[in-house]
Amino acid sequence: MRKSHSTKMVDVVAICVASMVGLVLLAGFVPRMRQNARRSTCEMNFKKLGLALHNYHSAYNTMTMGCGGTSSGSADEPTLGNANRLSPLVGLTPFMEQQALWEEIANPLRANGEVFPAMGPVPWFDPEKYTPWGQRPEVLVCPADPTAKDFPTVASYTINYGDAVMNVGASPLEEMPPYGRTPGALRGVFGYQMVFRFRDVLDGLSNTLLMSEARIGGVRVAKNIPGLIERPAVCIDAHEDDQTKYWPEGRGACWADGSLLSMGVQTILPPNSRSATSEKGELEGVM
Repeated sequence: MRKSHSTKMVDVVAICVASMVGLVLLAGFVPRMRQNARRSTCEMNFKKLGLALHNYHSAYNTMTMGCGGTSSGSADEPTLGNANRLSPLVGLTPFMEQQALWEEIANPLRANGEVFPAMGPVPWFDPEKYTPWGQRPEVLVCPADPTAKDFPTVASYTINYGDAVMNVGASPLEEMPPYGRTPGALRGVFGYQMVFRFRDVLDGLSNTLLMSEARIGGVRVAKNIPGLIERPAVCIDAHEDDQTKYWPEGRGACWADGSLLSMGVQTILPPNSRSATSEKGELEGVM
């Protein structure tokens, strides 16, 4: 039976409408698929980092230090050494398929007319002059973070410094009396110049936080906030105060820097809460 002209027009309109609906749905579907792919890559990065740490532990029967190094060095003489501020990610580079980068860091390096010691200068040194600090491994970046491209030396993953505040990220660059940290300040998987082993994780590895994903850019960290030891939630109040000062780059620092401000996260406040450092600066805070 032949269709009438009007019936054919109805069919054409129906096909057009169906095509338009399909295009609209596809327009929303493709970005979601891309975002899901980026999230999957981020999760895979986490797995690779966990595997790297397990392989490191298998090789040395210990985990990398949360913040450690081999030599002094300071803000005034940054090329003398790494100031014992290297993050655990530096030691993991050979276990992240970054052997070439590790060789550059582990040996004296001549670059841009300067000679740098083995294990590098301070981790905040100009990455254009000491090139290894500018070679952030791709596995350390979550592609779902749109701010990652604006901070080429910062990692998307932070390490668990535990649930203490006082001197938890103590730095040798500050002239202070003995830190006197108690075991309560060392309940994280990582610690400042502290070596931990799997056997030290008494709650079991599957029940303990190792690392956390953190947004690289757009994160404000309040500065010089008193009273954090007595009441960590003070940092939340500080972000509501117009007089509060902030670190200019949030937690933006080199992936090689193991300081609390740069690489640390604590299990004190709920995830995505506000962050702040105390009057001691990078020595302590709530991240």
